[in-house]
Amino acid sequence: MPPRISPAELASTRRKLRSQTARVETELRVRLSAEFARIIRREVLRAVQLKGISKIRKAITSEDEDSIWKLIEDANIQVFTEARRDFTSGFRIGVVRRDTKRDTMLAAKEVKIREFLYEARIDLADRVRHVISTASETATIDETARRLFTSLRDHGTFSRARAEVIARTETAQAENFGIVTGLSDSGFEMLEWISIRDDRVRPDHEAMHGVRAKIGEPFTLPDGTELEFPAHFDGPPEHVINCRCTVAPVVE
Repeated sequence: MPPRISPAELASTRRKLRSQTARVETELRVRLSAEFARIIRREVLRAVQLKGISKIRKAITSEDEDSIWKLIEDANIQVFTEARRDFTSGFRIGVVRRDTKRDTMLAAKEVKIREFLYEARIDLADRVRHVISTASETATIDETARRLFTSLRDHGTFSRARAEVIARTETAQAENFGIVTGLSDSGFEMLEWISIRDDRVRPDHEAMHGVRAKIGEPFTLPDGTELEFPAHFDGPPEHVINCRCTVAPVVE
């Protein structure tokens, strides 16, 4: 039987976890922005030196992909581990057992992250090509470089806004997977969907507030989408990106 826990204990654990997750999310966003800026600077220099796009074979090298993936992977592992620990040992179950669930999580996410990097490569090349091709005949190298950097920094895949979306979505997925894993380890069987319930929440997610599902079985959203937990990695973008919903154990 799972432990009897009070709503106050649950709320305290959630507050602690949210503070930890927010810290990791901020760190990931800053590090992603810095990594994106490094790639942009390199591509701007390359494009200006070549005075065109025709000789640029790749916008992102495999080294860049590995670097971005490592940032995301490290953040996911930290958030998952903290969430699982808090929702296991936090309910006096004892030592957290070692398992491979975090590796399962990363494997499930890797395909979509690789897809993002492929799209980023195309986006970066297209933006560099556009700025170079539309530069006036009298534009200096410095002017062209500034225009390139501004375009790449402020818009598209490598913008600061995109780094924030990635950080928020990634940490939400890792946190919720860690919570579900910890609750399962603790002997709970049922989950309850918790919506933020503010003026920015999706209508479908607002409607899900309080809906229950068995751990390992999907929640069914009003549009028919099935998710094992909010922001699940296999979910469609319209239900995953920037999702702030979470789950709680049913403690009746």
